[in-house]
Amino acid sequence: MADLGSFALLVAIAAACWAVVASLIGAIKHREDFVRSGEGALFATGLAIVVASGALLYALLTTDFRLQYVVDYTSKSLSVPYRIGAMWAGQGGSLLLWTLLTAALAVVVLVQNRRKHWGLAPYTVTTFGVLLVVFSALVAFVSSPFVKMTVTVADGQGLNPLLQDPLQIIHPLALYAGYILYTVPFVLTVSALIAGPKPGPWVKVAQRWGTFSWIFLTIGIVLGARWAYAELGWGGYWGWDPVENASLLPWLTGTAFLHTGLTHWKTGRIRRLGVVMALTTYLLSLFGTFLTRSGIISSVHAFGQSSLGPIMGGAILAIVIATGGIVAWRWTDLSAPRADGRGHGWVGQRALTILLTAITVAVLWGTLFPLLVRVLRGQQIAVTPGFFRLIVTPLAILILLVFAVSPLLPGQQSDNVKREAIVRGVMAVLVFAGVFALSGWHNPGIALVITIGVLGLYTVGRKLLLRTTTAWRETDSSGRLLAAIRASGPYVGHVGLIVMLAAVALNTSFQTMDRVTLKVGQHTTAAGQSVKLVSLSSQQLVDRQSFIANVGLLDSKGNVRATIITKEDVFTTNQNEPHAQVGILTGLKGDVYVVLESGDLSKNVATISVFRNPAVIWIWVGGALLALGGLLFALPRRRGAPKLPLDNIAPVDELAGV
Repeated sequence: MADLGSFALLVAIAAACWAVVASLIGAIKHREDFVRSGEGALFATGLAIVVASGALLYALLTTDFRLQYVVDYTSKSLSVPYRIGAMWAGQGGSLLLWTLLTAALAVVVLVQNRRKHWGLAPYTVTTFGVLLVVFSALVAFVSSPFVKMTVTVADGQGLNPLLQDPLQIIHPLALYAGYILYTVPFVLTVSALIAGPKPGPWVKVAQRWGTFSWIFLTIGIVLGARWAYAELGWGGYWGWDPVENASLLPWLTGTAFLHTGLTHWKTGRIRRLGVVMALTTYLLSLFGTFLTRSGIISSVHAFGQSSLGPIMGGAILAIVIATGGIVAWRWTDLSAPRADGRGHGWVGQRALTILLTAITVAVLWGTLFPLLVRVLRGQQIAVTPGFFRLIVTPLAILILLVFAVSPLLPGQQSDNVKREAIVRGVMAVLVFAGVFALSGWHNPGIALVITIGVLGLYTVGRKLLLRTTTAWRETDSSGRLLAAIRASGPYVGHVGLIVMLAAVALNTSFQTMDRVTLKVGQHTTAAGQSVKLVSLSSQQLVDRQSFIANVGLLDSKGNVRATIITKEDVFTTNQNEPHAQVGILTGLKGDVYVVLESGDLSKNVATISVFRNPAVIWIWVGGALLALGGLLFALPRRRGAPKLPLDNIAPVDELAGV
């Protein structure tokens, strides 16, 4: 398998190089035969990468311990699903998976291009070819998963216990899909810039792929937050870890691209911004892969130290410079003589774009600053989560405020602005007073955030009702339901965003935590909960020893009303590494979250951390609605159905409910 995989990668590099050369010759010399030859080479590249990926997967499934990668990430006791997941658990395998998905996209786009005649074939093949050369070379020569062992071993080291979770099979794939699908808008935009920027079928295709990318990236981030919450034992869902931030950055610019992107091409509105967002989102995705795989950071999400960092960083920098050069070359051509810069909803549109950009810059700076200080001064510093919360929280609240007051902004089609102002003013006073009173006249900031969120929900809800009823009314009976469901998509997504942000605000403000040591049968109060250590035991499994604590939650009469099971696993196949299995009792108001810190069976004593996490379930509900909104909007539009905002010009006020 090692020889087959390595040879297939070399074939992929050679084929991708010819795809680039042949396509360029075909474009410059107007030689159809060279264009077709480049397309064939791109197909061959994809086939070779499939062979290499299959070789690695076969080695993992059969635990072929002749490969270093298999030894590092599998063991005989590891179940089949986690052997498959080991393919993206390490640096070489994850890069190979990235290359495989990029090659698959290249083939799909090439087939679409042939069928629909976009006129960009030579340039799309060239751009895809360059990307595949870069990633195939990184896998083949810098971080190969096909390196052979120099000694014979009987078993492997096994998979990191943190990664032995079903979400860690789905979450990375969703993130990868989110990252890599942005390759299509990037490639099509670059190809269009090289060919001479002009409207065409490629615009809608790029926007549609951008929508799918955003959906997968949203799902990946929410699942990752859930994994962190359930597996890392810190009682939180987002630690502002550099790798977490690396997924947030393209999501932010991808959201801006979704709202203000290439669909404005015909009118000239923010045409340049659409191009910049399409390109920047993919470049930030590459930046995320660099952070994860370069070894320049220490993180539970990141891979180990390696020589990949400088080489991969240099390759990405070259792509950034080349992309910037192409944009600068065509910058003048991207202008429009009579661009409609003050169309319907222009104030909300500008505000949304500015706020998303500001959050992106803040998160990027907070992520890069420690790295810059390390390189320039040789000092080790850390930017704490407090910095990100201090900067990002008010910007996120301002986004909610845009939703809340959008009908009052200039450029809106409101029948009676004065009436709208009065209604929202009365609602704001009533909601604020009610929430403030329920909190015992504490935390006016939280009352304000919830008030803004309620006003935002009111605005989005009205838009949702208007759009779905319009779609139902203007579509024939056979397609009404689909049209109404699709019309609801953007607004369902924004309901999810508002719910999620409000839940995060509540959770971070009212979370409580206590650490206590109890004997079996003893009870105490922790994090506002009456808790009792019901039992403490151990269990020997094939690959681990588990220490198990049953923690009871007591009612007012001292009876156990619920039991939470929390564990500490010590993995014998992973250098006796301990790993906490968190116990969580989920409720509509909040979660009770228990972590077994340590246990002594000889003394029947355990130390546990107890968290009271308000509103956590609404974070997951909001995230699900956010992704669902994207999925509903991505449904195909039936002929005769009324167009949604993104089908034409996409005023941000209509798409975003602002």
